[in-house]
Amino acid sequence: MSNIGFASAFCRWSLGLFVGMIGVEKVFYIGAGAHAQKFFIDGFKENWIPDWILWPLGYAIPFVELVIGLLLFVGFWVRYSSIAIGFLLVVVAYGHLLQSAFYDPTSHWLPRFALLMGVLVLYSEEDKWSLENFLGRR
Repeated sequence: MSNIGFASAFCRWSLGLFVGMIGVEKVFYIGAGAHAQKFFIDGFKENWIPDWILWPLGYAIPFVELVIGLLLFVGFWVRYSSIAIGFLLVVVAYGHLLQSAFYDPTSHWLPRFALLMGVLVLYSEEDKWSLENFLGRR
């Protein structure tokens, strides 16, 4: 496998782990309902976003993170999963910036964004350790 293939695999695995494990934490330990209440309803009660938008977002995001993280880690539907993470990162950035215009993205947003760019730019048939590549060989 080429260096591009290794770089692609490492970016994909890392992003899959970052996103998937946060999904595991939110789904199985915090709970999707508690996540929605604490981080969306309580977190945005002073902002313009109505509860009927916040509840579905807050409840769905943990499951989306869990599924997308797994898909990325195994290398299946990588392009679609990456695009979904891109939209998710935009939602996260907007939410944090709505709460504070001086939000520091370096703690968790920027590393995920950088890995996402790596996956989007590098992912190809060079990544021999993806499920898509394995299924393509059959």
